Parts: sequence; structure tokens; C-alpha cells
Amino acid sequence: MTTANQLHENGMYGYLPYPAVNFHRFFAGSTCQERRVEYPRVDYTNYTKKKGLQGVADLFLAGVHPVRRRFFDRTIVVTELMPRLIGILSPELRPVNKQLLKPEEKEVLSRLVDVMIEFGLNFVQEKTTADQFAYHLDPPIEQLLDYEQGTNNCLPHRYVIRQLLSQEIETELLRRREETMDSRPSTESSRTRMNASTQNNIMEKLMKVEATEKDFFGRPIVRKGIDEVMQENEGAKRSVRVSYRYHEGFSNAVRKPLLVRDFL
Repeated sequence: MTTANQLHENGMYGYLPYPAVNFHRFFAGSTCQERRVEYPRVDYTNYTKKKGLQGVADLFLAGVHPVRRRFFDRTIVVTELMPRLIGILSPELRPVNKQLLKPEEKEVLSRLVDVMIEFGLNFVQEKTTADQFAYHLDPPIEQLLDYEQGTNNCLPHRYVIRQLLSQEIETELLRRREETMDSRPSTESSRTRMNASTQNNIMEKLMKVEATEKDFFGRPIVRKGIDEVMQENEGAKRSVRVSYRYHEGFSNAVRKPLLVRDFL
């Protein structure tokens, strides 16, 4: 307090109560204290919780299709989209095999799979602390809502239903990838046709250039055909006489007479 008065640091007056609290907390006997004095932590707890929820909202926006993402922001997602989306993700499906579902239930399942793929959602299998496997929604958008009875009662809580949804999403993603791969050859064939037509145009231009070739004096150059060249070559070969001369050569090596039987 003396330092604040001498240096005229008026902003320090707001912290004057804290030394008294620390003095009591550090020097008062623990046996004499009925209640332990601690600084409030609710503000920091709410801050960390807010940052975590903002991260969940950003993760959800990153998985949304780019065409739809431009219509959403973090506020719209939390206040308007999430309550309705959680209701869409909670259809009434029986926990049975897919083959035993009714046509109406199969249609509901197909629409639900399309919605989850459109928003980048999926049920991921994880191992709990009790060494049991369970399916959790990824990203965990149910944390953005606060119901009196909890969000677990809204989402499909049956293990069989979540497993069925996860399998259907993986199958649908594979099917869409195969369709994308099948549609590529048609594009490649069109590119091949375009390249072939371009090559034909280039060849036609080259043929025109070759047809108008001229020599130094401006006279058109007449190129001989393959047959004419072959006939001229054959005539040249026939007119040439073949001569042969044997040259024995010379060597200073030691000569020794040998018979044929020595080589056999």
C-alpha cells in the first residue's frame, strides 16, 4: 500500500485485499481453520469448457461439405443446427439385423446415412475404462447441447444400432469412391480423342508444308517414291562387278609343319 501511495499506482488498489487473504491462508493454523480459503476457479473452469466446445464446433464445420459450409458459422451451428440435427440422428429403429428391417425402416436408415456423410459424422468404436467396446459419435456434437435428461437419451443408445450405422456409412463411402473411379475413364477417353484430333491436325499441316517445298531456285521439289528408290538400288547392284583378291600376308613366327590328324 505504501508503494502504491508513493508511486501513485492507483491500479494497484484493486489488489489490496489479496495479500490479506494470502496471509490468512499461509499463516493461520490448519487445525484452527473451519474452512480452507481458496481462490475461485469457476471462471477458469468455464473458460476451458468453452474452448473445448468451440473446438468441437470447429471440428464439425471442418467435416461439413464445402457447398453447405458457407451457410454456417459457429453461432448458427450451436444455436440453430445442433438441436435439429440431434433429432434427425435419433430415428426409431429396431435393434435387429438389416435384412429384418421393414422397407420404411430401410428408407429411414438410408436417409440417416446420407445425412451423416453429408455432415462428416460417424460412430467410432472405442474402448472404455471398463475394458468394454462402445460406439461414440465423432465428432462429439452432443456435448454442444444440454438437456435435462442428457443427450444419451436422444442419440441411438443401442450398441447394435450404432454398429449398423457405422457399417452402412463405411459401405456407402466405398460405393461412392468406386463410382468416382468408374467415371474417370470416360474423361480419359475424351482426352485421348482430343489428343488424337490434335495430332491429326498437326499431320495435315505438315503434309501441306511438305507438298509446297521448293529448292533454292524456287522449283518444286519432287520426292521419289519408295518403289522408284528400290528399283534404282537394284539396278545399281546389278551393274557393280564383284572382284576378289587373296592376300596371304607375312609373319616372322616359327613355322612348323603339321598334319590334319594332329588337330583331330
